[in-house]
Amino acid sequence: TVIAWYTDSDNNDLYELYIGGVGEIKAPVNSSYLFNNFNNAQHITFSDYFNTIDAVNMIGMFEGNTGLLSLDLSKFNTSNVTQLHSMFAHCELIENLNLSSFNTSKVTDFQRLFTACYKLKNLNVKSFDTQKSTSFYSTFSDCYSLVSLDISNFNTSNVVDFGGNLYGMFYNCNSLRELDLSNFDTGKAKRFNGMFAGCSSLTSLDLSSFDTSSATDFSAMFSGCTSLTSLDLSNFDTSKVQNMRRLFMNCSNLYDVIISNKFNTGNVTDMNRMFYGATVNLDFVYSLDTFNVTDMSYMFSYSLYNELILPFDTSNLMNMEGMFMACYDLMNLDLTQFFTGNVNNMSRLFSDCKLLEHIDLSNFDTIYVTDMSYMFYGCSSLLGEATFNSNKKEFEYTFDISNLVTNQVTNMSHMFENCTKLYSADFTNFNTDNVEDMSYMFAGCNNLILTAENGGTINSSEDPFWIRFSLDFSGLDTPNLTNVSYMFDGCTSLNMIGLNSMKFDKVTEYENMFRNTPELESIFVGSSYIDLVNEIVEQSGSSASVGTI
Repeated sequence: TVIAWYTDSDNNDLYELYIGGVGEIKAPVNSSYLFNNFNNAQHITFSDYFNTIDAVNMIGMFEGNTGLLSLDLSKFNTSNVTQLHSMFAHCELIENLNLSSFNTSKVTDFQRLFTACYKLKNLNVKSFDTQKSTSFYSTFSDCYSLVSLDISNFNTSNVVDFGGNLYGMFYNCNSLRELDLSNFDTGKAKRFNGMFAGCSSLTSLDLSSFDTSSATDFSAMFSGCTSLTSLDLSNFDTSKVQNMRRLFMNCSNLYDVIISNKFNTGNVTDMNRMFYGATVNLDFVYSLDTFNVTDMSYMFSYSLYNELILPFDTSNLMNMEGMFMACYDLMNLDLTQFFTGNVNNMSRLFSDCKLLEHIDLSNFDTIYVTDMSYMFYGCSSLLGEATFNSNKKEFEYTFDISNLVTNQVTNMSHMFENCTKLYSADFTNFNTDNVEDMSYMFAGCNNLILTAENGGTINSSEDPFWIRFSLDFSGLDTPNLTNVSYMFDGCTSLNMIGLNSMKFDKVTEYENMFRNTPELESIFVGSSYIDLVNEIVEQSGSSASVGTI
């Protein structure tokens, strides 16, 4: 017989709950979630009469007790327990947990055991026997207040998972200053993803005991370790690793990564954000085998390199989105060895590379690219000038984009926005048949201007008349275009523009297409679009005349 009663003995409008019975109370075999989500419970004490000898499953037993301040488990018998998954997860206010009496010799799963114990400062797990454990995924994740942690007794010889879904064993333990992992046996471990992510107070990390020969996933392993300055990975065997996404992301002070020839990235397919916000030694970067990599999106974004001469083999690369975005210090970038014939996304590729004056795209194959939005956004030093070659009777450009194949591109929005040194560029080879969005395409290009050269004689067969424009949009055919909003907004030097081939049949968004273009005098379009473009010009507050040739 079990009875329960409650009373407010101190008249504070909070009740004390008592559970009792004849003899003793036995916890069930499945004690999972037995006391979970007692949000208002502040203190839980178990007497000698709560017997847990039969309990096998304690998954989530106290999970979600967000107001809990103390918990006395000294009388718990856990000798038959196999599952401790999430047992104390989201006990967000508890500061001390003494589990020295716990017998964990049969436990196979320690996943999320202390996840989101935000205030936990003192944790005693010295008695833990972990020899049967296969997973430590997210065990201590988001224990923000843990400054030290003694896990020197942990046996990890059977562990397969130290991470999962980027939430690794010590994820976001941002007060943890040191970790002794010298006893860790990681020979069977496959997943290390997010293992130390967010450990921003760690100043050093000795991983010399690590055996990574079975590892397949290193994603975000050191992400956010902002206090690490050097990292010795010379014992790391990465021959089976396929995922290095976010590996050193936001390791803002990590400049020295030591590796050996065992650091083999030949099977890696994902390097998304690998050095995002990090500036590690280039000899390490240049040593990477990238043959099988398909994703390099945001790989160097926000890094502080001033020069990158990348020897990468990009034969299988498909995604370059944001690869060099916001590399504010980058002045020299050599991509002449890059093969881009399989790439489908170049959105934000060079966005906000504010010091880049020249980008050599002569070897770029963009036949499969569908997204070029923000590609050169904010490249305010990128010099795009046109010089007329009188012998060839054509303009030559310092910023050569003539080889870019744009047949599959659907999005060119913001493509050249705020390229303030872009005076002219060659758009005669641009195929825009599939482009739907050109909004903000040249917004803020305040030096964009059309110049013309001509010669010959009208109606002369011996010396026929010719004219060349430095900024020629006359070949752009846009049967699928829907959005031209702010397309030339802020092009304060633009004097004349020819959009003769552009089709506006599907355009539904055209707000302020020509806003803030005080020098714009003439716009040439197809005869069937004169009325619509006149409306757009008026709506933009421009005084330009609209006509046809």
